Amino acid sequence: MKFTISKNIIENTIEFLSTFVDNIDTFTPFRGIYIKINNSEITFIGGNSNIAAKKTLQIDEKNIKLEIPGKMLINTLLLKNLIKKFDKEITFIKNENSLEIYEKNTRYTLTLLDESKYPDLNFNLPSNNTTINSKEFSEAINNVYISTNLSNDKTHGITSNPVTKTINLKSINNKIRLTATDSYRLSSCTFKTDQNMDIDINIDNRNFKKLYSKEMPSEVNLFFENNRLGIFYKNTIIYTHTTPIKYIDVDNILKIDEKNKKIKIKIKKEELSKVINKTVFYSPEKIRRLQFFITENEIKTTFEIPEIGISEYITTEFSYKGKNLEIDIDWQYIKESISAFDSENIIIYISSNEDRVYLLDGENEDNIQILTPIRRY
Repeated sequence: MKFTISKNIIENTIEFLSTFVDNIDTFTPFRGIYIKINNSEITFIGGNSNIAAKKTLQIDEKNIKLEIPGKMLINTLLLKNLIKKFDKEITFIKNENSLEIYEKNTRYTLTLLDESKYPDLNFNLPSNNTTINSKEFSEAINNVYISTNLSNDKTHGITSNPVTKTINLKSINNKIRLTATDSYRLSSCTFKTDQNMDIDINIDNRNFKKLYSKEMPSEVNLFFENNRLGIFYKNTIIYTHTTPIKYIDVDNILKIDEKNKKIKIKIKKEELSKVINKTVFYSPEKIRRLQFFITENEIKTTFEIPEIGISEYITTEFSYKGKNLEIDIDWQYIKESISAFDSENIIIYISSNEDRVYLLDGENEDNIQILTPIRRY
């Protein structure tokens, strides 16, 4: 096996694939990048039993020059670090279990992983796929990801609930709704599809976020088959397996009935951000209670850190008709919820028994953030 490739091309390819490789995977072959080259193309694969990606590049005898076809498996971290040491073109020569990598006066000899042990990952593309806008897809992922449970602390109560570690995808006509919750808050957002897909599945939160890449074109294809969900576009296929759990019924949670619409506040995104930033004067990890005192004339917020200090801020830049309210909310959750909105205005509904706070994008009611208030004792 011998070929020469542009440094920029292989560097970008390995950088992309390294996202899907676990460098401490207990199955050693999954720590590597699998590379196969023939007379027409070179294929790079990285991943594990849960998520994987493949890039296929054409041999053009300019940026990629082939002398001898073949295949190899090389440690991802090692390859990624070595590529940075070259300047323009890199030549790879495989000799049985070793690999020579060189450019002019720079040369390295590495021990390869056993490519015969690398599993045959399934990159077949099913007929059940749809075109989506990659920007909408990215925004929907980010808008719900904030409500997933990212903790690795297995002693924490919510960590034992697998629902908090997944993102649910459910088709609604020509849209797919994403939903995530860590049990204290819930986020839901949709993105459009060019045709209806009948799906109701759950994907590991971290793996799902990896399905989007900044290199994606404006339109990509989303596919689903059995226990696989993936994305494909020019030269690239990414897929991840579904998580076989039963998700909570969120339809009733997301539904804002008329009695809950009676407590409605309209405020500019910039103003709500200002309220938080003015009131929260220090950010201790365990003290995040922001107190709201709401009347038709003003919203007063207070933030107290025992033995350190207390703050107060008042705004009149909002609209509200209704009874006086006192409610406490985690300020970090509000701040992250605000980041999910693009429009100028935010609509806030508070449930009639004051156990849920709904934040909606003023121009996109499919983008919903739901927070659980902090109890007062």
